[in-house]
Amino acid sequence: MASTAMKRMVDVFYQGSVTQTVSGLLQMRDTKMSDEERDELSVLLNDARQRQSKKR
Repeated sequence: MASTAMKRMVDVFYQGSVTQTVSGLLQMRDTKMSDEERDELSVLLNDARQRQSKKR
């Protein structure tokens, strides 16, 4: 259910663009991220990159 709501938000507010969604969240004035959170995002991005390259 949460993934459906997230997909709808991305589709409605960011025209389906994950990049625009993440960028919007990171550009919010009150967004503060720890080093650990940035590292975690980096890992998630690398995992997504690997999954995408396997599909090709």
